Amino acid sequence: MNSKNKKVMAIAKKEFMNNVRNKWVFILGIIFVGTILLTSAYGGMETRGEAGIRGFEFTINIGTSMVLLLSSVVAIMVGYKTVVEEVEDGNIGLLLTSELKRKEIVTAKFIGLSAVIASAIIGGLAIGGLVIGFAASFEGALDYLYFMILSFLFSLVFLSLAILMSSMVKKKSHALAGGIFLWLFFNIIYELVLFGLLVAREGMPDFAEGNFEFLFPEWYWFASLLSPNETFWMGVNVILGRYNLPDILSLPVITVILLLWIIVPLVLSLFIFEKKDL
Repeated sequence: MNSKNKKVMAIAKKEFMNNVRNKWVFILGIIFVGTILLTSAYGGMETRGEAGIRGFEFTINIGTSMVLLLSSVVAIMVGYKTVVEEVEDGNIGLLLTSELKRKEIVTAKFIGLSAVIASAIIGGLAIGGLVIGFAASFEGALDYLYFMILSFLFSLVFLSLAILMSSMVKKKSHALAGGIFLWLFFNIIYELVLFGLLVAREGMPDFAEGNFEFLFPEWYWFASLLSPNETFWMGVNVILGRYNLPDILSLPVITVILLLWIIVPLVLSLFIFEKKDL
């Protein structure tokens, strides 16, 4: 490893250790362990009438919404100030004296924060998965592993978007506001618009009594790819075998699309911060 790569990894390690010292890694990990276990034990009680840890398929089915909301919020809170804080506090000049370019500094921070999220989300879900496996059954463990990977990639999408906001603005408050707007847009606004178009063009879908055989038109699935939230949902639906997605939207394809959702905002961040007047 050359000296420049060592400096990149040193910054990444600093980002990670700052979150370890602040107890964020442990707090977030506990939150994810608790969320997945509570969901497995108490989710759907209104229909089952009893509590108790269920298997992996049930946990994924009921817990997807909570994991989706939590992971996106966590990623925004971890990433929104990562670049703008260095500029606002005047520390960026010191970082630049280390002979690293701006894009390398942003990349290092992304690596460090990705490690934070991996420790919290993958670690938390993995511990929860082990408890579920021993308490209920390890049947469907591979599907749960895919679910963990999709959850991690989805969180990195919002980390990348948060860093993009942090690279564009000059104040932490503006970066936080931008991150909140993106969260609202993809979690609420885009979903409502897309569903409204579906109802206007195709009529109201029939979801009565768990009917997952409703045939969504192909345009709906491909329009869903324009939202990381909907893309994540499609991945979960493929894992659980729900709905009838177009054959081309396999789990590997959906995974690649999530990777693009990570890469494109990150590349934009590098370009914008490289040109930014400090």
